[in-house]
Amino acid sequence: MLVGCSLYFQLHRYKQGFYLFTLKHTAEFSWQILDRDKLSVMPILGSSVISAWLIVLHVQIDKQRRSLLVVQDAVPTDIYRQLRVTLNIASLTER
Repeated sequence: MLVGCSLYFQLHRYKQGFYLFTLKHTAEFSWQILDRDKLSVMPILGSSVISAWLIVLHVQIDKQRRSLLVVQDAVPTDIYRQLRVTLNIASLTER
């Protein structure tokens, strides 16, 4: 019953647009997020996970840490590939 209630709650939040966001990569190689008509600069933390099917971005927005889930099926294939490559290059340059 608890799982069913949790699923109902998450679906309700999804319908309200709580989990929808837009990522932008600027010319200065910084990341921005457009979430509920608010544009914020977000540094991507090194604990982010990048795989072939899923990207879990750990970011810091307004001194709060958030986890953003990007599933391969949720975005066009070319954009997902560009995001993976850009994140991999960024993680190599930070080392």
